[in-house]
Amino acid sequence: MTETSIHRHFKQLDDPRLERRKKYPLINLIFIAFCAVLCGAEDWVSITGFGKARFNWLSQFLDLTNGIPSHDTFNRVFAILDTTVFVECFIGWAEHLAEKAKNTVAIDGKSLRATKNKVSNLGPIHIVNVWCCENQLALGQQIVSGKSNEITAIVRHEVVR
Repeated sequence: MTETSIHRHFKQLDDPRLERRKKYPLINLIFIAFCAVLCGAEDWVSITGFGKARFNWLSQFLDLTNGIPSHDTFNRVFAILDTTVFVECFIGWAEHLAEKAKNTVAIDGKSLRATKNKVSNLGPIHIVNVWCCENQLALGQQIVSGKSNEITAIVRHEVVR
């Protein structure tokens, strides 16, 4: 099992559950929830679904002996966490990621195939991606108004909203 920055930054967060109610380690719930939300999950049911779908990948980082927690377990545990300490842990983790992201950043523009709309006479969608190479972390992705130099698009904030 590989320890991650999430493990390190959330060690100080106390698990408020009774000892006999700790079927799943607290770090499992936090790690799965973070990963699921980053991948688009919006509720406890979809977080549980994410965990089940990514079980093999998650098992590289977590002790999943007891499987993936239910959506009710996620709900109960997150409802009783000390939010002040949780926010402190989260901010520490986010600052750590921001510090790591100061390294090499790649900016890449792409035109998406099959997005040209001939009926409305609209060209294809152009998108700019920003990627932190060292962390293998996507820092952002934005649709821009036209195909141009990626740096120019970022500097001019050619953002289509």
